[in-house]
Amino acid sequence: MKNLSRYERLGKIRIDQLDGLRGVCAIVVLIHHMIQTSPQEVLGSPFLLVLLSVITVFGHIAVDIFFILSGFVIGYTTPEKYTPEEAKKYVLRRIIRLYPIYLFAIFFSCLFLKHSLSTKNLLGTILFMQGWFVPELSSNISLWSLHYEFIFYIIFLLIWRFNLNIKNMMILCLVSAVLSSFIPFHPLKILGYFTLWLAGLWLSQNVDNSNLINRNWKSTRFWSPLLLSSAFIVQNIVSMMIYKYGTNSQPIPVLTCALLVVILTAVVASLITNKTIPFYRFSVFFLLSLILVSYIYHFWQAKNFSFLSNHHTQSLSILVLLFLFSFLIKKVPVVFFEKISYLGSFSYALYVVHYPIVNFLNHIPISVNSKLVSILCILLLNALGAILSISLAYFLESVVHIKIAKVLKKSLNL
Repeated sequence: MKNLSRYERLGKIRIDQLDGLRGVCAIVVLIHHMIQTSPQEVLGSPFLLVLLSVITVFGHIAVDIFFILSGFVIGYTTPEKYTPEEAKKYVLRRIIRLYPIYLFAIFFSCLFLKHSLSTKNLLGTILFMQGWFVPELSSNISLWSLHYEFIFYIIFLLIWRFNLNIKNMMILCLVSAVLSSFIPFHPLKILGYFTLWLAGLWLSQNVDNSNLINRNWKSTRFWSPLLLSSAFIVQNIVSMMIYKYGTNSQPIPVLTCALLVVILTAVVASLITNKTIPFYRFSVFFLLSLILVSYIYHFWQAKNFSFLSNHHTQSLSILVLLFLFSFLIKKVPVVFFEKISYLGSFSYALYVVHYPIVNFLNHIPISVNSKLVSILCILLLNALGAILSISLAYFLESVVHIKIAKVLKKSLNL
């Protein structure tokens, strides 16, 4: 019997809605950075800044969804049984997928640096060690997640080689996420974020149960681990409440990111199965109530809008917005994401090249007396940044990377 991937065994069914979701996430990150880099003194009242800061938290959600999607795609397209030959192909394909555009993004970002980059920092960034052994590039902060993505690919090799239990690994990673909030040890942080990647991998391993061909299929069993995991969110809220606002010993947001796995995995799984979670309304109401109580607690402590700068409250904002959004739509619009699946074809390039462009344009000095004209200038510069970023990303993925990958795959017999 051939050693097939689930993608091959299920008849090479491409899940277009996940490509659409990937594209939307890349655009959300682009908008997040456009708001983040825009001159805040021009934008207006504190209430507008509060509104914008709440909107930008979706940028963090988008990266978390990227991790889940990555785990799913790797689990879905990789042969089920480990062999040295398949492992070699896996490594080479990952390198071909990541490196051509990543190297361009690094050297492109260096053009926007205000200081020279040392050989050590450049080499460390090329080897995906930014944020650990070398500082992140200040001209392209988006590259931080590529460090985690690369290490996740390596950890997956161990899971694949030794056929490790995904649920046990998830428990280990959730414990690591909790410990990373109190112990400044980077490997704990890596494992904390890996919870999200594992959620996608778990979905890929259960994709047979979701019956992709028949979308009328229903199953409570498929969702049960996700519902049980929601208990960890309550623990996270309690851990946040015990910290006083303004102290230096704040929990690292990785804890919240790891514990968001239940909600974000539900979003991705809904796109696969076109189904919602059993006891959906009760789960949303119960968890949203707990979050709002914690939110009021934070506001009562801070007594002003500056509390939104607190990492805890930003994390809570993510939960509140996501719950409100999911409560309103009640079911993920699969057809919409399928129709925009083409956005996923250049989402990776858009993610890694947009920041230097929008950051540069938003730091062009604007010297006009009219506040309205200043805001219009900012909007025009951001629109230009979006157009340039999308155009460059499309060119890199559709022209440059396709040609490079074709040559490399042919020479390596992939």
